[in-house]
Amino acid sequence: LFTMLREEKQHFLLLRWGEGKKVSSRGAGGALGRWTWLSTFPPLGDKALLFERLPKSGPWPETVVARTDDEVRCDFEEVYVKHPRRGGGRGTTKARKKEALSLARDVRREAGAVVLQRAVTPATLPRGPSIFELRVWSLFLRHQAFTFSEWRAKTATLGATLMNRRVQANERDFGRFYELNVASECDVRAAVPGYDEHTRPAILAGIDDVHRAVADDIPTDHFLFVGFDFIVQAGSSDPVLLEANVKPPDRFADPDTQFPSPIVRRLAKAALADLALLLQHDFRLLPEPKEEDPLDAEDLDAASTAKAPLRWLRR
Repeated sequence: LFTMLREEKQHFLLLRWGEGKKVSSRGAGGALGRWTWLSTFPPLGDKALLFERLPKSGPWPETVVARTDDEVRCDFEEVYVKHPRRGGGRGTTKARKKEALSLARDVRREAGAVVLQRAVTPATLPRGPSIFELRVWSLFLRHQAFTFSEWRAKTATLGATLMNRRVQANERDFGRFYELNVASECDVRAAVPGYDEHTRPAILAGIDDVHRAVADDIPTDHFLFVGFDFIVQAGSSDPVLLEANVKPPDRFADPDTQFPSPIVRRLAKAALADLALLLQHDFRLLPEPKEEDPLDAEDLDAASTAKAPLRWLRR
């Protein structure tokens, strides 16, 4: 059972999770009624597949996907070399051109493909100062997508190698400027000129591009919970997609222990509670919230009325 706390009110929704149907090699997670939450999804779990499908231009850096040694090339002085199927900071290395070419060939021989992307200088938040990545949550179904209305940022001091919590936790300045190296979207909005006018709409358009690129592979009556990482280029308000990570259902089984950051924990609980309502109402289009509207959980049966606007915004 999942127990989901809806905001601070003592209202719990119990969802029974079955084993889920087997879906070829995609991997099924929990089953809720007729909907199955996918635990894995190769078109997003493989960066090479994803960037091969995306348009050449969009909110992502110039990218080379190489599947043979002859295809390995580097047109940039500083590059991120990415293992196609490793995330969480374990598969990304920043390198200068000569070193990047050698490393890329090694990765390609091991993994069958390698992704090379132009390294982007990220914008900073004032405390520290700190670089940051915006984390955006989306739900992907075959014919529609939803994006959670509230975002947050992972932060790191300028000397950090990667914005990965496991990597950073042993660093001296971890949590010094932002609690547990997590900043709110308000912090980002205040630091990035044109955030609401340009950055946010460009990110949403990029997520739409990703959904279109993979939608045909999502089985009917299944959905994905996807976490997107974007940075903002220094000196501009342009966002840059770094990666998309599929979140399995067990990632959210116990938000109180799985999300140490109060900001992330609050967002996770709200996202889960509203996901439960979407599932309860079969992902029908429900009223969209205004920015100031709080979640109202007094009556789950009234969730399809304007009394309970959702924070999952339909794209």
